[in-house]
Amino acid sequence: MAAPLLALFLLSLARTDGFVVSPAAMSSGMRVAGPLGSRVLSRALLALPLARRPKEPRVTMTASMDSSIEVTVCKTTGIHHTDLGRAGSPRVPGTQSSTSTVISISKVIVGGIAPLLMPWAIKSMGVLGGSVSAVLVGLLSSSTVNMLISYRDAIIAEQGSDDLNYVDVVRHAFGNVGARGVFAVTFLIAIGVCGAYLKFIGNTMAALSLTPGNVVHTLAPGVSAAQHQLAAAAAIVPLCALSRHSTFMAFAALLGAAAVAAAVLVTCVYGLTVTPNVIGALSSLPLITAPSTFFSAFGVIPLLFCVHWVMFPIERAMKKREKYNQRFLEAVWICIAMNAGFGLLGYGFFGKDTNAMILNNLGDGPLLTIVRLSLVVDMIISAPIMLNSLREIVEKRFVEVKGQIWWERTQRLLIRTALVMASFGVAQLSSLGEIANLVGGVAQCVLAFIVPPALAIKGVQTWGTPQTAAGVPSGNSVSVVGEQQSEIDKIVSKALPYGGDSFWSPLLRRHDCRKFCEADGSLINSPSSLDGRALVERLQSME
Repeated sequence: MAAPLLALFLLSLARTDGFVVSPAAMSSGMRVAGPLGSRVLSRALLALPLARRPKEPRVTMTASMDSSIEVTVCKTTGIHHTDLGRAGSPRVPGTQSSTSTVISISKVIVGGIAPLLMPWAIKSMGVLGGSVSAVLVGLLSSSTVNMLISYRDAIIAEQGSDDLNYVDVVRHAFGNVGARGVFAVTFLIAIGVCGAYLKFIGNTMAALSLTPGNVVHTLAPGVSAAQHQLAAAAAIVPLCALSRHSTFMAFAALLGAAAVAAAVLVTCVYGLTVTPNVIGALSSLPLITAPSTFFSAFGVIPLLFCVHWVMFPIERAMKKREKYNQRFLEAVWICIAMNAGFGLLGYGFFGKDTNAMILNNLGDGPLLTIVRLSLVVDMIISAPIMLNSLREIVEKRFVEVKGQIWWERTQRLLIRTALVMASFGVAQLSSLGEIANLVGGVAQCVLAFIVPPALAIKGVQTWGTPQTAAGVPSGNSVSVVGEQQSEIDKIVSKALPYGGDSFWSPLLRRHDCRKFCEADGSLINSPSSLDGRALVERLQSME
C-alpha cells in the first residue's frame, strides 16, 4: 500500500494551482501562479476523475510571433507544448478507431488471468475493501496515464520523434540512472506477467492431460506442466513479430474478451447452482479483513489497472490520439464494473472456499474444458502484446541495423526467444497468486503511481508556462490569450445557441479577439453585456 499512498502525495504535488492571469500580465507575457505543489493530499483524492472527462482536456492558446504558433496545456499536469493535432505534426495518427482502442485497452486490463483472480482478491480484502480498492486504483491509474502521455507529448513536440517508449521518456526527465531503473521494473513486470500466463497454461493443460474424457488427455496424456509451458513458449516467439500490427491487436482483444466472458459466464451459471441466494451469502461475509490478509492479495488489483508500460503502442495505433485519455477512462470504468462485479459474485458463490484461480472451484465437464482451452489460446496470443513494450526497448538498444536483413532478423529472434524463456523461468518459481501479487503490488505500482507524478512535476518545471512550451523556438515573445478568449467564447455561445465554443473558436482565434476586445473598452470591461451575435457579425465582415 506504500506505493499508492506515495503516489497520491506526488499526485497532489503534480496538480499545480490554476493560472490566474490578468489582462496586464497577458500583455506582458507574465504569469501569476500558485507555488508548485500547494494542493494538499486530500485535494488529490478529490481530483480523481469520478466523472467523464471533457472531450478535449486541453486549452488552446496562441503564441504571437511573425507566424502564430498554437500552444496547448494539459489541465492535469500544467505542461505546455505546441499543438500536436495540427497538420504536419510529428505525432502521426494511427489507424485504429476509438471503439477499437477502448476494446484494446479493456483487453489489456481484463485479459489473461487477473479477472479470474478477483474473487480470491475480494475474499482476501473483504467485500467493501476489495470493491473500493478496485475503484480507487482504477481511477488513479487513469489520472497517472494522463500525466505519462502529457510528458511524452511534450518530448514529441520538442524533439520531433514519435517512437518513444517508457524508458525513453524517463531518460529525458531523469537521465540514464532513472532509465535503467525503469527498464529493470519494466523487465520484471513483462516477464512476471508472461510467467503468470505460462504458469496458468501449464497447470491447466497438465490437469486436462490427467483427466480422462477430454481432447487434451486423448492427444497428450500425462504431459507435465513444464512441457506444456515449453510448447506454449514455442508458439509465443513467432507471434511476437505480429504484436505491433493493429489488426493482430484487435483480433487478440476480441478473442480475449470472448474467452474471459465465457469463463465468467460459466462460473456464474455453476455458482448459482451452488449458492442460489448469492446476495444473502455476500451479506454474511466480512466487509474488510485484517491488514496482513488484505495486502496478501492487494497486488491483483494493480495487476489489472496499472498497465502503463504497455500503453504507448496502443496509443500510437489510435487514429484520434488526442482522445486517448478519454478512451482510457471509459475502458477503466467498464473494467471496474466487470471485475468488481465478478469478484463479488465469485466470492459470494464459494465463500471461504474460493480458490485463487476461480475455475478450480468448478470441477470438470465438457463446457469447462472448452472454456479452459479458450483461455489458454487467449494467453498465448496475449503474451506477445504484454512483451511488446519490453521487446521494443531491448531491440531498440541492442539490434544493429547495418543493411543486412538476415542479421537484423536473427538478432530480433534471439531477443524474443530470450524474453519468452525468461518468462518460462519465472513460471517455475512460485504459485500463480504469489506471482500476481508481487508483480502487481510492487512493480506495476512503481510505474503507474510513482513515476508519472514525478514526470508531471519535472514537466511543469521545464514546460510550465507558454513562454517555455515544448516545441516553441527560444527568443519568441508569447502572449497568452486563452483565458480571455475562453470567456468570450462562452458569451458568444450563450448569444448564439447553435455551434457552441468549438464552432466559434476558430473565427475568434483568427482575429485575435484579445486585441479586438481591448480596442473596444466596453467589451472587455463589461463582458456580461456583450452582444455575441454582433461580435461574430463584425468578425465575419472582416473575413
